Amino acid sequence: MDKDIVVVSSVTGASYVMNEDQIEAAYRYQEAHYREMDAKRFIDERLEWLDGDKNAFEKEYGVSYDDAIEDIDYLASRFMDEFDCNVPENEIWDEVLGEYFGPVIEEDGE
Repeated sequence: MDKDIVVVSSVTGASYVMNEDQIEAAYRYQEAHYREMDAKRFIDERLEWLDGDKNAFEKEYGVSYDDAIEDIDYLASRFMDEFDCNVPENEIWDEVLGEYFGPVIEEDGE
């Protein structure tokens, strides 16, 4: 039988009584949320590279900005599938986003 553990929020100071399974579930939930925030940040960064032009985004990456945002859960999941603590996170994101968007082909064909 799991014993109850008192968990105190470092942000709000609120306390919660949870067992180990509940703590693990809360941890995984928050971890997924952080990965979704990372995915959105990387997508937004690509939009910024194109001066916020959503039409240029779709032309450049072959998917609309809005569709990419709708796929944040998928991208976060792909990141977690590829996660390796021996590899820098940005390298993993580059791989995941490269698979999703495909290679970027410059207009001069290079």
